[in-house]
Amino acid sequence: SIGHVVSRETENLQVPYYVDKNFEKNYQGAELQELEKTVEKDYIDYIQTSCWKEKQQTELEIMFFTIFKSLKNKN
Repeated sequence: SIGHVVSRETENLQVPYYVDKNFEKNYQGAELQELEKTVEKDYIDYIQTSCWKEKQQTELEIMFFTIFKSLKNKN
C-alpha cells in the first residue's frame, strides 16, 4: 500500500495524524518529538482559524439581522 496509511496520535494532545509504514524507522527520539510539535502547532492553528471564521460569520449574521429588523420596523 502506498501513502500515509498508519494512524498515530501525538503524545501530548492526542492529535491524530497519518504516516507511512516506514515511519518508525525514520522518526525516533528528538525527531519524533519535533514532528509531533509541528503536527500539534498546525492543528492548533487550524482550530484557531476555524474559530475566528465562525466568530466573523456569527457577527456578520447578527449585523444583517439587526439591519433587517431595523428596516422592517420602519415600514
